[in-house]
Amino acid sequence: MKYLNMVVIAAVLLVVMPIWAAEKIEVKDPAKLIPSIQIGDKLTLKLWGFAQAAYVESAVPDEFQWTNLRLLGNLDGQRIGLGFVFNFADLQHPNGNYVREFYGKIKLTDSLEARAGWLLTSVGNGEAFPGPPKIETVLFPRSLAYGQYGTGLQLRWNKELWSVVADVTGDTSLPFSDSGRFKNLEFSARLKRSFRGQDREVGYLGTSFQYTQTVNRFGFDGQWQPIKELTLRGGMFYSDYESQRKSNRFGGFLLAAYRPLSWFELHTMVDQTSDLSKEYEEIQKQKDKQGNITYKKVTIQTSDLTNVYWTNGIRFLGKNDRWSATLDYEMNLEDTKSGWLRGRLQVRF
Repeated sequence: MKYLNMVVIAAVLLVVMPIWAAEKIEVKDPAKLIPSIQIGDKLTLKLWGFAQAAYVESAVPDEFQWTNLRLLGNLDGQRIGLGFVFNFADLQHPNGNYVREFYGKIKLTDSLEARAGWLLTSVGNGEAFPGPPKIETVLFPRSLAYGQYGTGLQLRWNKELWSVVADVTGDTSLPFSDSGRFKNLEFSARLKRSFRGQDREVGYLGTSFQYTQTVNRFGFDGQWQPIKELTLRGGMFYSDYESQRKSNRFGGFLLAAYRPLSWFELHTMVDQTSDLSKEYEEIQKQKDKQGNITYKKVTIQTSDLTNVYWTNGIRFLGKNDRWSATLDYEMNLEDTKSGWLRGRLQVRF
C-alpha cells in the first residue's frame, strides 16, 4: 500500500507542478535534422536515424548493451516510393533482424496507401523513431509487446482525426532471412482516433488486434497532453496462447512524464503483467563462456504469476533533442528487495 501511495503522490505532483512552469516546449521533427535530397524532378530522399546504448545493472549476459544504430529513410515520388529501416547494431547477433523494414508503397488515393514487403505490422507501436516524448523510460513498456515484423501486404488509411492500418503477413516471430516465415499467415489491425485542441494534438485513443497460429492478442492504448509539458499515457492488453500448453497473459501500464524545461524531464511508470498459466514457451538469448550468442526456445514455469514494476527516472536533453541521457531506477513491487538501475544514451541524426 505504501508504494501505491507514493505513486499517487507522484502523479499529483506531476499534475500540479506544470502550473508553476512558464517555459513552453517545441520538440523538433527528427526527419528534418538531415536535409532532403532531390533526385531528378520527381524523387525525394529523406534520411534520419539514431544511435543508442543502454546500461542495465546485473543484466545477463552484458551490462552495457549497444542496442540501436538505425538508419531510416523514404524515397518518394508522386505516387510510388520505397521505405526502409536498418538496425546495424543487430549485426552483432548471429540471428539479428538488422533489416527492420524494407517495402514498396503506392498512394492509391489522398487518404489510402498500400505497402508490400518486409513491414512493421500495424500492432508494432513504439518501434518507429524513439525520440522524446515517444519513449520516456529506458524500458517502455514491457507489457505491450507484439510480434512486430513480417513479410506481406499492408493498407494504411488516414482521414482527418481517424486512421486505420491493417495487414496480412507471414510469421512475425521469425527473422526476415528465415525461409519458414511463409508457412503461416498472420493478421493484425489498428484503429486510432486523435484529438486536437486549438493549436495542437492533445491526445489519442487506439486499439490493436493480432491473430496468429499460436496466439491472439488484443489491446487498448491512449495518450493525453493537457499541457505541452505533461504527457500521460496508458495501455492494456490480453493474450490468448493457442498451444499444447495453453497459457494466457494480460497486463497494462500507466505513465506520467513532466518536462518543465526544454532540457530536463521527470517520469514515473507503473507496469504490470500477469501469467494465468502453469507454463509457456518463449525465445531467450543466451551467451556461453566463449562469448557466443545463441537463441533457444525455453519453457517458463509459472503459477498465476503477477509482476508489478515501478520505474522512476530523469532525462537530460540537448538542443533540438539531438541527444538525450536517461537514468531510471526500476523496482518489482512484488519483491521489494529487488531493484535495477537502467541508463540510456541516445544521439539522433
